[in-house]
Amino acid sequence: MGVPSLLTYSVKEDTKETTQSNSGGAGGFTDEMDLMILGPRSVDNYIKHMVFKLQMNANGMPTASFDRSFEKCVG
Repeated sequence: MGVPSLLTYSVKEDTKETTQSNSGGAGGFTDEMDLMILGPRSVDNYIKHMVFKLQMNANGMPTASFDRSFEKCVG
């Protein structure tokens, strides 16, 4: 087992959820999430962005997708 680095990291998480419905029965749900872990040096930073969509057409058929989603270490 390793020794803790004792470095300070900060975490920021934002979530946005939206729903939409139309009179014909179609609609959708979108969940957008941003996660940032910021380290003591920029090379230690981690970013994750995720957009999940669930759409329902007028016939009740669902479609789910991940749009514009990524993860990366930056610095």
